[in-house]
Amino acid sequence: MNTKILKILCLAMITTLACNLRPAVDVDATTTQAVADLQMTNTAIAASFTATPTQAPTDTAEPTATPIPTDTPAPESTDTAEPTSPPDLGVILFDDFSNPDEAVWEAEEPVDPALERVTVVDGRVLLESRYYTEDFLGIAQITYRDFPQDFAVTVEIEFTTGSSEEGEAGILIRLTPDYSADYEFTITPGGQFSVYKYQGEFIALVNYTQSDAIRTEPGAVNQLTVLAEGQEMTFLINGVEVVSVSDDDVRGGWLGLIVYNFDEFGVGAYFDNLLVTNLAAYHADPPPVP
Repeated sequence: MNTKILKILCLAMITTLACNLRPAVDVDATTTQAVADLQMTNTAIAASFTATPTQAPTDTAEPTATPIPTDTPAPESTDTAEPTSPPDLGVILFDDFSNPDEAVWEAEEPVDPALERVTVVDGRVLLESRYYTEDFLGIAQITYRDFPQDFAVTVEIEFTTGSSEEGEAGILIRLTPDYSADYEFTITPGGQFSVYKYQGEFIALVNYTQSDAIRTEPGAVNQLTVLAEGQEMTFLINGVEVVSVSDDDVRGGWLGLIVYNFDEFGVGAYFDNLLVTNLAAYHADPPPVP
């Protein structure tokens, strides 16, 4: 039998038993009068004795009254608006290449180690390629993994002395893990930029375009920025927006830094202060232009 039902039946039996044991009293008027007469007789007998007065205590301390607790009013709220959370820095990745032993990037295997290299020099990563054939361009590249689709990425680039004006350096975004597709934003030492999509072949979203935003003097540092939000991508050079494109064919989650070499002179570029944040953090506090 269910425990809850058994308890209810036991309680009912106990209640019934108690009712049966209680005597039924039928008090008539005669009995009531007899009880009253007996009470008067007892009162008269008690009055015939002289009671000895009881000495009141003399040192009884005044009882201490226990204060009645009173409700303490709740403090009034002073908030006049929704509480503001601390700002989210939104930093996804920062690499200033000052400690290469703890770097999180991977260098791609060069076609010819004598002509292509990735190294860290004075707290900057140097990508160089002097490899060139008519059928194969030279590449030096490092790769970072596992990024969201929407982000802001900024990096500083300085071409090495003697780099070919045909060479390029820049950022790869939304790179697929098998390296089969990405978007590429690059600049040349001669002051041009381009935006390409790679899907087994290079597709120009913005062909090579001369821009006054690019610094071309020897030793100049250029800051490249990409803002990626869905299919919208905005490209900036030294804080100046140079172009915006819309495309969502590639949805990879990797990021790369790259140099391309197209002739026998070769190209090299130093990369520094790579910063990846969420878009809100970038718009709230964009990194300063060097």
